[in-house]
Amino acid sequence: MMIDERGDAEGNYTVMALLETENSTRSRMRPVARFTHQGSNDLPSLRLEREINWIAGKPPRSEPECGFDGEKCDTTP
Repeated sequence: MMIDERGDAEGNYTVMALLETENSTRSRMRPVARFTHQGSNDLPSLRLEREINWIAGKPPRSEPECGFDGEKCDTTP
């Protein structure tokens, strides 16, 4: 964690993924991306350090198809 010039805490977040080791007999959790703060922007930016091998070849959805509370699907009989 870092403290900026205003005394605000800036978190240190790392995206980890299960990657094969060099000898390919075992896998280990390794960093694949980091969130960094740039300038006065309050939201951190994602900086990829390695390719992410997503299941099914793409990142998961940001929310369920029907929303978190089912509000995006018609549930009337």
